[in-house]
Amino acid sequence: MIGSAGTGTGAGAGAGTGSGAVARKALWRAVLVVTGGLRVSGTAALPAGPCVIVANHCSHADTAVLLAALPARQRPMVAAAADYWFRGGLRPRICRVLCAAFPVRRGGGGSGDLAAASRLLAAGHDVIVYPEGTRSRDGQTGEFHRGAARLAAAAGVPLVPVGISGTRTLLPPGGTAHRPRRAAVTVRIGAPLSVAAPLGVAASLGVAASARTGAARPLPGAAPTLCGGNFMIVGSLGRYTAQTARDHERCSGDWVSDATAEARARVVALAAGRASDPGLTTFARDSGWRVRVARFARSWRALVLVTAWAFGEALSWPLLPELILAVLCVAAPKAGPRLAAAAALGSVAGGAAGYLLAARGIVLPEPLTTVRMHAAVTAEVAAHGAAAVHAQPLSGIPFKVYVAAAGAHRVGLVRFVVASAQARGARILAGGLVMTIAGMCAGTLRRFYPAYLAALAVVFTGGLWSVVAAWS
Repeated sequence: MIGSAGTGTGAGAGAGTGSGAVARKALWRAVLVVTGGLRVSGTAALPAGPCVIVANHCSHADTAVLLAALPARQRPMVAAAADYWFRGGLRPRICRVLCAAFPVRRGGGGSGDLAAASRLLAAGHDVIVYPEGTRSRDGQTGEFHRGAARLAAAAGVPLVPVGISGTRTLLPPGGTAHRPRRAAVTVRIGAPLSVAAPLGVAASLGVAASARTGAARPLPGAAPTLCGGNFMIVGSLGRYTAQTARDHERCSGDWVSDATAEARARVVALAAGRASDPGLTTFARDSGWRVRVARFARSWRALVLVTAWAFGEALSWPLLPELILAVLCVAAPKAGPRLAAAAALGSVAGGAAGYLLAARGIVLPEPLTTVRMHAAVTAEVAAHGAAAVHAQPLSGIPFKVYVAAAGAHRVGLVRFVVASAQARGARILAGGLVMTIAGMCAGTLRRFYPAYLAALAVVFTGGLWSVVAAWS
């Protein structure tokens, strides 16, 4: 488990630098785009200065998700279990470089490691702590250890609850018995809690105090301050008043437990998707159009449609199979490879059928073609035979024109089918895979699927018109 109860001292060369944080954020965002996408809400609630971030912990993927979701400017560092991630070998170095982690002991001494983390906070780093101390095996958020609240109070920084969902599906605990699966991951960031200790405890923890007033000072800004399960508002100057101090003295002596319990309750609510926490924003929903198109794209009917579309385009149909692939593969990336393969096979099969018809003198209608197109292709086929079809992807001339010319010149069915598979079939496959990758990378942009369809129609129409105009 990356992240446990506290912090450590050295994080390794480059682990805590601004450039390192930016590189890690970019790396893990790219990975998560491929594995299903990342959605983040509530970042506006994050304080301007350093804070202690507490989150639920169900998966080794949680750390990558948080590093991808949190602002790199705060150079977040992650408390990691010393007995698991820092046992020796290459693992500690990899952990420091890729996860900005530092060791925290779970079997004794962890509180001291955690207290040392205040130096990281003083240096401007956010510190990520998983207060459960280990990954949840059943998906339920366990009890929180109190070290994170003590650290926040000792450093005079807010405690920020964060809920993570989706990582248990993406990378479940349990080793090889539970295989990773593509899954969208969601991070919800709650409003910060300013954890204030009673004055006597604050002095022992080292919270900054005013020599003149004796008032403990958390981070500037009005934030809800937890004390004995109740909330008070710290003034805009971030300074406790004398009345606040007296109120703290009347609070429950177990203020750390109160803060820890409240943080856990908020993390549980955030992980479950309840948006009642102040500062939490909700995501725009996925496009209903995309959902319906994706449902169709995953069905056998989509395979029939794509195959027939590509087959017909090789004979007479004027619209490229890449167009339908751009509609379906972006909506349902998992279906993309088989749809692209079906389109490629349909196109090659349609080319073979068109060749046989043309060889027998049967001429089908060929809309959106021109006399210049036919003349140019006839000359190419006469000069190069079946190999002339290799020029089709770059010429912009429809495949059916090459099919008809090859059949009329009887260049050889087998040779033409092989050349068509290498040229036309390979291009369709490549286009389908590009659209599939685009759909995998869409993430939260899926809600703009209707706008994408409109843009696709405009681009395709403009491209088709320009090709026909160029060959007129």
